[in-house]
Parts: sequence; C-alpha cells; structure tokens
Amino acid sequence: MGRYVQAKGELKVGLQYPPFLSTQIALEIERDAHDPHFLANLNRLGPVRVDHHMERIRPSTAAAAKDISQLFKSRLESEHEASSTSPVHNRLHAVALSYLLDERKSACSTQDIERLAKRYDIDASKLENLARYVSTPSVQRGSEKRTVEKDGQEDVTIQAVWIDPQLQE
Repeated sequence: MGRYVQAKGELKVGLQYPPFLSTQIALEIERDAHDPHFLANLNRLGPVRVDHHMERIRPSTAAAAKDISQLFKSRLESEHEASSTSPVHNRLHAVALSYLLDERKSACSTQDIERLAKRYDIDASKLENLARYVSTPSVQRGSEKRTVEKDGQEDVTIQAVWIDPQLQE
C-alpha cells in the first residue's frame, strides 16, 4: 500500500492508479477506504462463507447451442418484421398495442372488440387472452393527493386502476 500525507486539510495519495482515473477520483476512493462506518458494517457482516462442496451446473452444450440458435433466429425474424412495410398478423409494435388496449377499454360489446381486433389485424381470442394480463395505465378519478415537502417541492400521487370494458350483450 502507499503512504498518505495530510497537508492543509487535503489527503495526498501515495498509491499508483491507472492513468484514466483523475486525481479527484483517486482521492475519493482513498477516502472511501477509510470510512469508519463502512468498515464497521463490513466487520459486523463478518467473513464470506463459501460452500466448497457446491457443484457447478452447466447446460449441455447441445442445449446451449440450440438456445443460442433460437435466439439468433427469433432476432432475425424480429428485425425482418420491423423492416417490413406490411403488417404481420398477430404482431404489433408497442405503441400500436398501447392504442389497442386503450380503445378496448371503451368497447361496449364483444362485436366492438372483434371489430377492433380486426382493425389491428389480431385475433380477438389473442386480444382477450393478452388483456387478461396486460393493460395500459389508467388513473382513478378523484384519487389525486397533493403534498408539499418542507423544501417547498410539491408531490402528486394518483391511484392507478385496472379497467376492463363494460360489455353489454
């Protein structure tokens, strides 16, 4: 380890650091290393316990190769779809999906949902299955709470809700 010299309230570092680190960064690293609270917390945690009898788990090379091949294949398909000017059935960009889910909230009947699905070129059954798990952000009316912090900053909290369409058959 290097030497430390205290001169006029500034810590001088005697360690050699890589040239890309500025002097200020090196000084901060040294100050961190002498933080008594940090050292006390490390001592409280104690030494690291390592289980030397643990076995390594590695996927078989054939399975790993198959996974990597599938990854490249799906990425290539995704890039091809993204560059294509024609829409792909049952595939939507995130923005289009967001619009679709927003419009679905105001549907009044299953026919409205079917027309909406057709307009976005997605199967109505796929849309309904997706909508069971995914929605767009919605807020509950009248749930707005404003608080002013001590420093004068105002925080606004609004409750989010899950909205399903009110279908009338």
